[in-house]
Amino acid sequence: MNAHFALLALPLPLFSEFSYLIPPSLAGKIQVGSLVEVEFKNRRLLGWVVALQEESPPGLEIKEILRLAPVAPLSAGGLLWTKILSQLYLTPWGMMLSFFTPALLPSFWDSAGKRVFSGSHTEASEESFSIPPQGMNFFVFQEKFGRKKKKWEKLIKNGVLRREEETLEVAETTYPRKDSGWWSIATRKERESFLLSFVEKMQEENRKALLVFPDFRALDYFTSFVENQFPQLRVIKYDSRLASRRRFLAYKLAEEGDFDLILGTRGSIFLPARDLYYHVVFDPEDKGHYSDRPPFHDTFRLLHEKVKIKGGSLEVVGITPSLSMYHFLSTQEFRKRDFPVLSRASAPPVNLISYEKKWGSSLTFSVRKAILQVLNEKGRVLIWVQKRGYTPALGCRDCGFYYVCPHCGVAFRYYKETRSLICPLCGKKEEIDLFCPRCGGVWLEGWGEGVEKVGEEMKKAFSHQQVVVIDSEKEGEAEEPLSSSILVGTSLLLREEILQGASLLVIWSLEDWLYLPDINAKEEFYLSLQRIQALLGLASPVPPRIFIQGRKGMEKEMSQFLQPPRDFYPPLLEKRKILGYPPYEVLARVVKRYRNRGKDELVLRKLKSSLEEKGIEVGGPFPAQGRKWGEESEEITIHYTRERAEEVFNVVSQFFSREGKRKGEWRIEVEF
Repeated sequence: MNAHFALLALPLPLFSEFSYLIPPSLAGKIQVGSLVEVEFKNRRLLGWVVALQEESPPGLEIKEILRLAPVAPLSAGGLLWTKILSQLYLTPWGMMLSFFTPALLPSFWDSAGKRVFSGSHTEASEESFSIPPQGMNFFVFQEKFGRKKKKWEKLIKNGVLRREEETLEVAETTYPRKDSGWWSIATRKERESFLLSFVEKMQEENRKALLVFPDFRALDYFTSFVENQFPQLRVIKYDSRLASRRRFLAYKLAEEGDFDLILGTRGSIFLPARDLYYHVVFDPEDKGHYSDRPPFHDTFRLLHEKVKIKGGSLEVVGITPSLSMYHFLSTQEFRKRDFPVLSRASAPPVNLISYEKKWGSSLTFSVRKAILQVLNEKGRVLIWVQKRGYTPALGCRDCGFYYVCPHCGVAFRYYKETRSLICPLCGKKEEIDLFCPRCGGVWLEGWGEGVEKVGEEMKKAFSHQQVVVIDSEKEGEAEEPLSSSILVGTSLLLREEILQGASLLVIWSLEDWLYLPDINAKEEFYLSLQRIQALLGLASPVPPRIFIQGRKGMEKEMSQFLQPPRDFYPPLLEKRKILGYPPYEVLARVVKRYRNRGKDELVLRKLKSSLEEKGIEVGGPFPAQGRKWGEESEEITIHYTRERAEEVFNVVSQFFSREGKRKGEWRIEVEF
C-alpha cells in the first residue's frame, strides 16, 4: 500500500485516533508500530502509528509528522496487547500506549538514531572496546564506553569506527504458550534458593526472563543477590528511581535483546524486551503492583494478557494464592508448582478476643497479659492497626459535627503530633479550628483509634518499655525497628524481617479491617493473616502467638479467617458468581464528578441507557460514597462478560466522543 497518511494514538484522554501526513523525507520509513513526534494544539507529543492510510479523512486540515523517534516499532503482537488492555480498562488506546513510550529527551535523538560498527582501520585506540558484528546503537555505545564526543568523532574520521543511520525494524517474537504456574514460597532464604534454581534452568534452556517485584526494597535485595551469584549474566535493573538517561539506556538494551535477565518494579513490564520468555511476578497481591493513576492496572493482569497473545510462561511467587489465583488454579489455567521449602512445625496459635462496644481503650485484659508475658521473656511485640493518624475522625461532642473532605466526602483523619487534618483519599490538608465551626463548642474530640493513638496508649500502659510507632508517613523510622520491645504500626509491620523477629502480634480491631467499602477487604485481610502465620516468629526464641481483638458477636466471622484456602475461598467465589463479580465477569465503575448536579446526573443516565440498549447490565446512578470525590460525585456500575469487553468499550468510547471527557471529571475503575 502506498500510504501517505498515518493514524496515530496520542497520549490524550480522548477516545479517538488522529491522522497525520507522512512527509516525503519519511516516506517508506514509517510503519505500523512506529513512534513519531507530532504537533497537537501548539505542543509536541509522541504518538504511536496504529494504521497507515492512503487517503486523509475528508474536510480536515492534516498536519505533517515532524520526525520519527529513534526506537524500534512495536510489533503486531505488542499493538494487539495494548489494544486489548485499552478495551479491558475502558481507557483510550493512546493513554495505554503512553506506558510503553520511552523517556526520550531531545538530547538523546541524534545518538539513538545512529549505529556504530568496527571500522576497516585496525589502529589501536587508547581504550579497548568491543562491538558485535551487528553493530551497536550509538547511544548505548556512548553509555558503555563514555560520552567522549571528540574522541569518537576522531576514531570515526580515522576509520577505526564506522557510524551509520540506525535501521528501525520490528522484532516480533512469539512462543508457544506454556502452562502458567503458582509457587508457594514464603521466606527470603527460600526465594533465594528458588532464584538459584530458576536462573540455572533459564540458562540451560537459553531463555531470557523478567522478574517483577512489588517494591524497591525487594528489588534491591534480589538484584544484589542475583548479580553476586551470577556475575556473568547481563542484568537490567529498572525502576522509577532511574534518571531519564539510565531509563532510556535500559529501554534500548531491552529493545536490542542485550540482556539475560530484567529485574524491576511494575514499570519494567512495559520495556520492549526482545526474546523474552519467562515472566515472574513476586507477591502479585501487594499494593506495589497496582498503578495509582488511570487506568489503575496491575502487573499480574497485564502480563496474564501478554502471555495469551505472545506466548511464553507466567510464573507467580507468593505465600497464599489470592481469590482470583485460587480460581485460576481450580480451573487449571495455572498449575501448582512444587518447590522444597522449610516448613515450620506448626502455625502460631491464634487467639480470638472479643470485647464489649465501649468508648475508650480497646486493649483487653487478655492481650495486656500476653504482652507482659512476652516482654518478661525478652520477646518482641507487634501491634497491627488499620488506620493511620491519631483518630479516623475529629468532631464536636456537643452537636455531632465532624470534619469532612470537601472533595471526597469522607472524614478527615486527625494527626495529633502535627495538629492537622488529612483526607485519606486525596491527601488534602486542613487546619483545626479553635471552636466547632457549627455550634462554637470547645469540646472537639477524636472518634476511633488510629496508629498514633494506639501507640500513645501502649506507651502509657508499658511505660518502662521502648515503644515505636511507624506508618507510611513515618516510614523512615522503620529502618531500625528491631531495637524496640513494642512496635505499633500499619501494614509496614508485615515486612518479613519484622515478623520473623517478633513473638506476639496483636490485630488491634478486626472490624476496622472488615468494614471497609471494598469488596476485596475480606480477601486482603485473609492474605495478610496467612502471611503473618507463615512468617511470625521464625527467628524468635519465644514461641510466637497471634491475638485478634474484635467486638463481641464477631467470633464466628473471625473464625472463618483461620480456614485453609480450600475452605475460605469457595463461599466467596460462589457469592461473586451469583452477583456477576470478578473473576466471573468484568466489573467497571464509572464515576462522574459534579459540576452541575442535574445535568451531570442526566449525562450518567445517558451512558446507562446506551449500555442497556446493548443488553448490558448497569447499576445506578448512586452516590459514590467512600470513593474519590465522595458526596460530590455519582457512579454507575457495569457488569459484563469478558467476551463483551470490546462491545462495552465501543459504547463507552462513542459516548465520551459525543459528550466530551474533561480531565478530572471522570474516573473509570475496572476489575476482571
